[in-house]
Amino acid sequence: MEDFSADTWQYKGSSVVFDRQAIGRLLESARHVSLRTALSWLHGAPSPPAPRSSILVSGLETLIQLLPPQSAHDFLLHRIRPLIIRLQNSWECGLIFGFAAPSQAFVEDPLSDEVLYQIRAQHQVRLSEGLWDGNAAVTMKRIVREASSQNREETLGYYVPRLS
Repeated sequence: MEDFSADTWQYKGSSVVFDRQAIGRLLESARHVSLRTALSWLHGAPSPPAPRSSILVSGLETLIQLLPPQSAHDFLLHRIRPLIIRLQNSWECGLIFGFAAPSQAFVEDPLSDEVLYQIRAQHQVRLSEGLWDGNAAVTMKRIVREASSQNREETLGYYVPRLS
């Protein structure tokens, strides 16, 4: 999986972001909506936001944690992925799903480049497969920034420029 440090993820495509500092900046600049509001856009979206804007969606993490792993995966596949596709075909903005979980909750499978989300002991949800399908592993990028004190990169989340 390729590392990506540009800020394009904020204005284009879809992403999952779990870094508190990045989410804090988005709370100041992005349009913040609940998962319920975002899902209502499947049945009639409001007027599009300004080009190169960001929409921060909260609530997906909670839903994933409450559902059994297979139900959570099915929800991603049948409700969230269609939302991503609809919005990317209609709007020119970044759709960002904010998570409060620590980075350790996101596990990268080195063989498949899939991102798994650890929800409970021994339970994982196939996050990247559910959101972006298996083909997106080719285009999925790890959002990083250079850590100031340790002179290493920190992972902020994951980004896919476009689903087809």
